[in-house]
Amino acid sequence: MITTVTYKTKDGRLHRYKLKGTEELSGISRKRKALFVVNMEIFFGYSEGEVDETGCFSIWEKPESPSMGVDVPVNMTLGWAYLRERS
Repeated sequence: MITTVTYKTKDGRLHRYKLKGTEELSGISRKRKALFVVNMEIFFGYSEGEVDETGCFSIWEKPESPSMGVDVPVNMTLGWAYLRERS
């Protein structure tokens, strides 16, 4: 099943992404910014996809500072996608 998310930025532009499932989290690159749909909210940041013993993974604001982030539960995560570079 393919899940697509569309969101509108503050300047009114629409962005559409096909989400990868949580089973693909282990293959995420911690150097590429991604969006994560968790409990119907969108988070932007970086992750290495490691799930801890409580069933959570971390999303960081910057790839160099993994201590500055938030832990989110995998079972509440709909999916994720890499952000496209602006052209």
